[in-house]
Amino acid sequence: MQKIMCLCFALFLSASSFASDSWQSLSASEQQVLAEFKSGWSALSSQEQETLRLGAKRWLSMDEQQRQQVSEQYKTWEAMPAEKRQALSDNFKRFKQLPSAEQRKIRDAHAKFKRLPLDKQKQLREQFKRSRQNNPVRPPKRGGH
Repeated sequence: MQKIMCLCFALFLSASSFASDSWQSLSASEQQVLAEFKSGWSALSSQEQETLRLGAKRWLSMDEQQRQQVSEQYKTWEAMPAEKRQALSDNFKRFKQLPSAEQRKIRDAHAKFKRLPLDKQKQLREQFKRSRQNNPVRPPKRGGH
């Protein structure tokens, strides 16, 4: 079950568009990873099937260390309150709507941050928290008004 939940989390991070119509169209390895979904596979939408299949492929391409990391990330995700998970999902959707150049800039900045020593990361996180407390970010207005 944990593996499937981690898979779903990985899928959330990398959904794309590839459709499969039947359980038999999956490879034996994909069927093994997605075994929990076998009985309800035909009831899933093409998009849901596609997302799960891509997640299975991604899971199968990971080494053991990567799988462990995804498992730990999923545990963190699962422990979050529903409101925080929803906020993160909304932020991710907004990120995916950004132009690719802007996404790249954000990814590059994140990679640069992750290369910093842990104490510097902690210092910057605390500084960011303080700035958010003093100047809370408001969600964008709907409908462009």
